[in-house]
Amino acid sequence: MSYPAAATEATIRVKGKLADKYKIINIDPSHQFLNIEICRNDNGTGIRPGQTAYNTTILKRFRMEHTHAVLTPMYITIKFDLVEVQV
Repeated sequence: MSYPAAATEATIRVKGKLADKYKIINIDPSHQFLNIEICRNDNGTGIRPGQTAYNTTILKRFRMEHTHAVLTPMYITIKFDLVEVQV
């Protein structure tokens, strides 16, 4: 994975300032931040936020973790076109 040099230098500076104040341990890339999952692409070019952990927490809080998901009925072959509304 390659980053612009300025971004890498800025990251190093910020990590240095944080290390002056806090104990920092560099381990594997993060998988969760503020209860939001961080899903990386297979080729390592990007990330996608996920909410599975958050959803599981909410379901457990309301004792609904054993419920079953139901599909929303909708035809998968329908295509919607954008229509301009005339005012």
